[in-house]
Amino acid sequence: ISKEIPLSAVELAKIAEIGGQLGVRADDLGLFTRRVAELSIASADLPFEEAAFALARLTNIMGISIDDAGKLSSVITHLGNNAATTENEIVQMALRMGSFGRVIGLTTDQVLALSASATELGIRADAGGTAFATLFQRLSEAVSMGTDKLARFASVSRMSVDGFSRTFKVDAAGAILAFISG
Repeated sequence: ISKEIPLSAVELAKIAEIGGQLGVRADDLGLFTRRVAELSIASADLPFEEAAFALARLTNIMGISIDDAGKLSSVITHLGNNAATTENEIVQMALRMGSFGRVIGLTTDQVLALSASATELGIRADAGGTAFATLFQRLSEAVSMGTDKLARFASVSRMSVDGFSRTFKVDAAGAILAFISG
């Protein structure tokens, strides 16, 4: 890998070591190391150690395989290059909102897109991640219990209660965007 990617063998070994520490299977360490190195090289603000921790944690949180880490890395890089935010900011926000996002049915791409949008607005990961996680939890509870809060979420989203509930169940990201827009 060091002949193809401008990182030293020592740096690549450190990536593999971090992957092993975070539970990446031995069979996947080579591919993991390559994907982390590619992400680190493509991003000026995501050093290889941080990229390794981020990629290992995001694949775990979102339940995706190391085989899909290349796509994950590409999406992070694309968003960092095309939004007024950085890859590191996107990753930090995604790490904070990812587990709740997954619980309500958001895809990895949707979590990353919401993370990029929030950080592009200047929302910091520590505050924004907590706020999004709370929103996801409250929306999920309101939809599952059908409380008065559901009527308020639906009203803000300019939808009927049934429409909002149905949308949330099949397209959580669409319901969230409708609520934020409202």
